[in-house]
Amino acid sequence: MIRKRTIQVTPEDYIATHGSLVHLLQELEKADIDAGMPTRVLCDICFSSRSEGMKLIREAENAKYIRRFKKPLSKGKKKNDRRGRYYIMNALTPLGRQLLAKLDPITRENW
Repeated sequence: MIRKRTIQVTPEDYIATHGSLVHLLQELEKADIDAGMPTRVLCDICFSSRSEGMKLIREAENAKYIRRFKKPLSKGKKKNDRRGRYYIMNALTPLGRQLLAKLDPITRENW
């Protein structure tokens, strides 16, 4: 049986070590709850490079703070103009919202 270990960390310490992840979650919170935000737009807003952004997006997804899903492109003028393309959208999960709620007083002072 695997035991989960929890470590008590103060919100200030969490922000000091995971500040860019918190910034990513805050930007997703500004987006529409159901629609989410495309990965490319999210990386352009939050980070200087997309590779850095993708690392944090994957980290947030593995921690269950965000969910990622496909959204088809809107159809063009022709009948089959989509050609199977889609956006990868990112949205906050309830766990991500809980984390931001716990960190909210501290992040408002610092950001």
